[in-house]
Amino acid sequence: TSKAAVVESGPAFAAGSVPQKPSQGALTSALGAVLPSARSCLSPDDAVAKATIVFNSVGKVDSVSVHGGPAGKGECIKTALLKAKIQPFMDPTYTANITVRP
Repeated sequence: TSKAAVVESGPAFAAGSVPQKPSQGALTSALGAVLPSARSCLSPDDAVAKATIVFNSVGKVDSVSVHGGPAGKGECIKTALLKAKIQPFMDPTYTANITVRP
């Protein structure tokens, strides 16, 4: 059993390895980079929009779905959020939820 533990923990910390899932800091940074563009889609009096972003293991956005917010502005928000990028990770996908306020 101790041999299995060494195998499991060894590569996880090796130089150049990727994490199981993205860190909260990486997500905050990636989303913070594209959020101003998404916010610019909204007018000051617009309702808040919520978005679900699915990243693939390479760190690129696979899909964005926008819920709520003003009619006709979801596509603009989606286009802005599709540009987010994070470091690669091991899980097949990672889903993040974000609120876009005017």
